[in-house]
Amino acid sequence: MEKKSEELLGVLSAFVDNFPISHLEELLKASSKTADEKEAELERYRTIEADIERLRDAFRRYEEQLRPEIEKSLNCFSVLLQNGPERRDALIRQYAVVLARAAEINCLDEEMLTLAGDICKRITVPKNLPAFKGSFGPPSESEWPRFGLKDIFDDKQADAQRFWNSSFQLVLPDIEAATLALKEKKERLDSIVKAMGECVELLTLMSRIMGIVVAL
Repeated sequence: MEKKSEELLGVLSAFVDNFPISHLEELLKASSKTADEKEAELERYRTIEADIERLRDAFRRYEEQLRPEIEKSLNCFSVLLQNGPERRDALIRQYAVVLARAAEINCLDEEMLTLAGDICKRITVPKNLPAFKGSFGPPSESEWPRFGLKDIFDDKQADAQRFWNSSFQLVLPDIEAATLALKEKKERLDSIVKAMGECVELLTLMSRIMGIVVAL
């Protein structure tokens, strides 16, 4: 998967790896929390751990199954854009494929988003494409939705920006600080609980992006 996503999963995994549930049990035992509150924190930990694994599997499936087909369709379309009227029908058919595959792009996959964005720029004015300069001219709106790919690209880019610029930037420092404190054995229960809550926030957002239903 794209580097930033791998790094993010690495940060979440590092927090859990440096904080076994037995350690949480010790911290909770020494706290003034009620039995129900202690059990709720333990359950939250177990859910975080399980959802990290679910996300890792989801990213792996995307990388191995969806991404190759997405890349193949975009590259094929990119080549067809260079052809003349003799490939007009093939280009129109491939555009339909591209729209379907582009909808499957993970918004955290910067490489595929960049490729889709570059294609958007090339097809802004369909009548100027070599394939549509023949006697048949440009395709109809039903054959070639003018803003189809651009709409998909804009939506996914907006989702990515919201993720990286707000949620990601706001909560990551606390998770990293809590992980460092755990490594140095300077942790406090309140900061750990806060970091766990922020792990939940990131996992929920990433799970939505990957189409995973979670019960956090």
